[in-house]
Amino acid sequence: MDREQVIERIVQKLEEERQQLYQSYSTHLDATNRASSAMTSRYDSTREEMGAVADAIAQKITELDELVGRIRSMSVSQGRIQLGAIALITEGEHKYYVLFVPEGAGGREISEGEIRIVTIAPTSPVGRALLRKQAGDEIEINLPSGVRILEVLEVG
Repeated sequence: MDREQVIERIVQKLEEERQQLYQSYSTHLDATNRASSAMTSRYDSTREEMGAVADAIAQKITELDELVGRIRSMSVSQGRIQLGAIALITEGEHKYYVLFVPEGAGGREISEGEIRIVTIAPTSPVGRALLRKQAGDEIEINLPSGVRILEVLEVG
């Protein structure tokens, strides 16, 4: 799978998340508009609460839109792991691809048949450990869940 295909799959995943958020936004906005504008008691804050939730969801949608733009404009990395790089990693018996993405897009996983792609932001613990590494480097990462040993096979 080449870099453009990987990026397109990540963008598709983000757009699916955006669509789900938009549906939730529409539901909350509709509930806000249906809620009585006059409070029936001093404890009736349904309209304000639904409006606040709708606003928060709208903000998240805007952030996803900006993130998709940043991912699509990432330059190609050669040699060392940096933003935009795709690296083939082994961890024990497992091999998977890592795509270094901007903050906010990390933590997503896509599988296509036998191919597993994980997005990692450079600010995550694993991201910090892999940053600027190259093919052949072995990294030991101490995490609360235990020690992880990764080997970089390819960077592209």
